[in-house]
Amino acid sequence: MYRKAYGKEHDMFPLDCYRRSYDRYDMDPSSKVCLNTPLNEEMMLKNLSARGAGAVGSRYLQAQESLDLVITSSLLKEPLRTRAKVAWCRQIENNLYQTGFDFGLDNTIDLSEVAHALYK
Repeated sequence: MYRKAYGKEHDMFPLDCYRRSYDRYDMDPSSKVCLNTPLNEEMMLKNLSARGAGAVGSRYLQAQESLDLVITSSLLKEPLRTRAKVAWCRQIENNLYQTGFDFGLDNTIDLSEVAHALYK
């Protein structure tokens, strides 16, 4: 499935009716997503919800690719480990890509400590 944006086509997998039905929290600049791959690549975590995350990094990720993620932030007491699918990925500058991760309905995460840290 493709979506056309900014004059380019982007790989996407079909999003269901639950898209954006969870609170999304903007994360602090120190927040990272580490891709559990042989290269242990890091991405800057932009936002996080119970169902997914948005990140920026230097590598294009294929839609529907499943990855193990380790999420770190000063807003979390300990690193968050989860499995996610790449929902979408698009180039925003030369060698810079914005990616949306989907944790899935059966893999939502508890973000009460993030909400508490942001709204205390």
